[in-house]
Amino acid sequence: MNANKIIQRFDKLSKNQRSKTELPVYKLTKNTDQNAVQTLAPSNEVELIKRKLEKAMHEKEILLKEIHHRVKNHLQQISSLIKLESYSNPSKDSQKFLANCRLKVDTIASVHELLCRSDDDQNISYKEYLDKLIHQFIDIHSLHPNQLKVHCEIPEIKGPSGKISSLGLLINEILSNSIKHQSNPQKSHHLFLKVEEKENGWISIRIGDDGPGYSDELFTDEKDSFGLQLIRDLVAQLNGSIKKLKHSEVKGTHYEIQLQLN
Repeated sequence: MNANKIIQRFDKLSKNQRSKTELPVYKLTKNTDQNAVQTLAPSNEVELIKRKLEKAMHEKEILLKEIHHRVKNHLQQISSLIKLESYSNPSKDSQKFLANCRLKVDTIASVHELLCRSDDDQNISYKEYLDKLIHQFIDIHSLHPNQLKVHCEIPEIKGPSGKISSLGLLINEILSNSIKHQSNPQKSHHLFLKVEEKENGWISIRIGDDGPGYSDELFTDEKDSFGLQLIRDLVAQLNGSIKKLKHSEVKGTHYEIQLQLN
């Protein structure tokens, strides 16, 4: 419908109807027929809609931050309860089990803490998160300062928050398995974590230990342990891939993981 027809329809309206009707603004487009017009919403209406959208987005951001804050607090309370429970269970097996449970809870709580402080959940610092994850791991599993050493190379990588929780649980599970299967708990144990940023949002992770390791056949066995099955499931959640470096080529157990953050 061209501008002349709209004006004719407007003329047929009663005076009362006209007062309640607002003609849209038109302008001729370049290099087109003179009757071709582009309808533009009145500027005051556009500004009103813009303000409403900005207000709604601001309220949504505040609500999300409040949710992350409350979830973080609840998870920290659960972690504290697990810690208290460990004091009443002196057996080593119970201590290890509760420590792993607590670390998993802390891993998820750290994600919500990071999201509480972030203004952009599509631009999360993976380095900040993984650094804290490693410190938590050492605090929970190391009884003596020199008993556990973690060697990290983590560049400043930023990306969306969608995969950060599963990535944290994956790294936690691999490192926990290293602690679980170390040959001599009395000796210092070395863990390694190296993250490299690739093209198109891909990252490469090399993670391992200097322990006794295990056979390459066990890694490909369909009837593998719960720990290995959990690692596979987490890699699948991340839409990534994982391979175990040959036992004959490296000391200990080492994995290479490829995944895309975007």
